[in-house]
Amino acid sequence: MKLLLLFILTFGFLWVQSQSETIKVMSYNLLNFSDDDGNRVPYLKTTMDSYMPDLLLVNELISEEGGLLILDSALNQNYSFAPFINGPDSDNGLFYRNDKFTFQQVTPINTDLRDFNMYELYYLDSAGNDTVFVTCISAHLKAGSSLSNEAQRTEETQVLMTYLNQLNDPTNIILGGDFNFYNSGEGGFQNIVNFNGYSLNDPLGNETNDIDWHSNWNYAHMHTQSTRISMFGGGANGGLDDRFDFLFVSDDLLNGGHKMRLISESYQAYGNDGNHLNDAINDLPLSNGFTQEEMDALHFFSDHLPIAASFEMFPDNVSISEIEDEFRFDFFIDGNQLNIALESNQELTASIHIYDIQGRSVLTDTLSIKKGTTFQSFPFHFVGMYFIQIPELGISNKFLNY
Repeated sequence: MKLLLLFILTFGFLWVQSQSETIKVMSYNLLNFSDDDGNRVPYLKTTMDSYMPDLLLVNELISEEGGLLILDSALNQNYSFAPFINGPDSDNGLFYRNDKFTFQQVTPINTDLRDFNMYELYYLDSAGNDTVFVTCISAHLKAGSSLSNEAQRTEETQVLMTYLNQLNDPTNIILGGDFNFYNSGEGGFQNIVNFNGYSLNDPLGNETNDIDWHSNWNYAHMHTQSTRISMFGGGANGGLDDRFDFLFVSDDLLNGGHKMRLISESYQAYGNDGNHLNDAINDLPLSNGFTQEEMDALHFFSDHLPIAASFEMFPDNVSISEIEDEFRFDFFIDGNQLNIALESNQELTASIHIYDIQGRSVLTDTLSIKKGTTFQSFPFHFVGMYFIQIPELGISNKFLNY
């Protein structure tokens, strides 16, 4: 008999109100990708097919032609490539699901080395209406461990945070990229999370102490460079020992204040199980739930792992905190069966989705909900941490099956 540990919003039944949907965001250093790198495209496609991000922020993109190659060969027809800005040094990019987002504009934020690029979009609800406003910023800060390199990263983030503090009511901001921070005491990191005025958040915590991420076992699961031991293709080597890549989020993305909220447990260095410190990402044993092909793709495409996270979207006009007594929900696992119990005052058909911690679907099916109490069972033989979602009812919960 398997035991089940539930992490749900209330004990017993969960009262459900407004409809929510989920989007997935990924930030990826492409390792100086241009249209001459067609041999690496199949590796990127493997990762994209596995995670299927709705928003893909990239850096170290060398040319617009390289972005178009990714669009045509690594992503499917539902994606668009945001207008490319050819700035100094290597560049940023954004790919987005055009059935889920409407692109509004891109703004370069200039520094002495490279631009930040700020992309503004609207989320489309199920009826195709522009609803939730989302701002994504792609960054690539100065590399290197010297004091002068660290000082330049501090200057670059000073420029960015000063710019954000001059905006009129900035909302739903996601800042992703390769920041090259070695520890939380760096001025650049502190500028982002503790700026005097408007600041952003590290989903793992806004450390004010000097936490050294380099070769630190406590943060091995969040290391993003390097994916390889040996040096090839222009990338760094030495194995996974640095936390260089981040997704920072605004306060409202932590509390859902503007109809979008980070699912904090989903924040991950994609493909990293924490057991590959100073090793290549494709060394055995493989990360839980990944195939050899998926690990090889991460290894050979770039010397960085992508950072990924999921967000709940609340595009209707109902506050997240409001309660409507329309549905009550509970679930449990008995043997190899997932059992759903629903109490409803209406009849409807809904979809149930279960994802593993890497964001991959392990179960998708249909719920036929009747007035009164509905019981429905589904085969479920998986072990580990999972997310259960019923978008039509606004249900999104985490559970551990072992």
